[in-house]
Amino acid sequence: MTKKVAKILAALSIFIGCALSAFFYSAPQPDDAFIFAGWNIEPFYYKGPQGIQGAYYDIMVEVCRTENLRCTFKISEFRKSIDQLKKGETHGGGPYVFTVPRSSVLSFSEGIFSSTYAFFGLPKTAAEIISYEDLRGYKIGTLVLSGTRVSLEAVNEFVDGTLTIKEEKSVSSLMQKIDSRQYPLGYINRDGGISWIAKNHSKIVEIPNLSENLDYRFAFSKKAIPPEKMKSLLEAFPKLRKSGFLKSIALKYKLNLTELGRHP
Repeated sequence: MTKKVAKILAALSIFIGCALSAFFYSAPQPDDAFIFAGWNIEPFYYKGPQGIQGAYYDIMVEVCRTENLRCTFKISEFRKSIDQLKKGETHGGGPYVFTVPRSSVLSFSEGIFSSTYAFFGLPKTAAEIISYEDLRGYKIGTLVLSGTRVSLEAVNEFVDGTLTIKEEKSVSSLMQKIDSRQYPLGYINRDGGISWIAKNHSKIVEIPNLSENLDYRFAFSKKAIPPEKMKSLLEAFPKLRKSGFLKSIALKYKLNLTELGRHP
């Protein structure tokens, strides 16, 4: 090997080494990647004209910034979004209600927004419903395998199992079937229902005095997130509350913050 060739090889080796070093330094580390897959429910998290938006999106963007996470946002059907979290296919999602079974595989933030489950129907039907007893014999739509579904089962028990419960995969499909009189009534998150009515100029109304209070939270996969990172994530939400950021998001989307730091 000549001295000239040796110098060329040495220079090439240095160049390759520098290039690889720069690549690995600038490339995001694997544990920075974070997939957030919420379910479509306006005004919390939904696909708008300019892409994914909503209160949960805005909050999570800020969490990703403060936690130095490289976040990807997706929308899934409600049931699928829960399954993805359980399997560790995604890292975070929302909005969700805390339940003890879910907490065995998911970690929940403190309560973020206060909301309710409520009944909806067209005016003529709504006028006939004064109390839970008046629900006897009705066909009622709700979301499949959701908190509203569980809550509605409790109502069904109260009226001796006389309800016919129909399941839908999305808020939109449920509200459309109420609007087209396929379902006399629907049982769904109040904020989601009110938002759909306003957006679609529907005549559907909320039935007063028949609701159940709830807190919406963020949920994170215990399978996908190491304990130390999980601790840091959950601590981010009280900081955002203290800074006034959560209040600004609640005002922007006309939502109600939970009481300070409420957590099961």
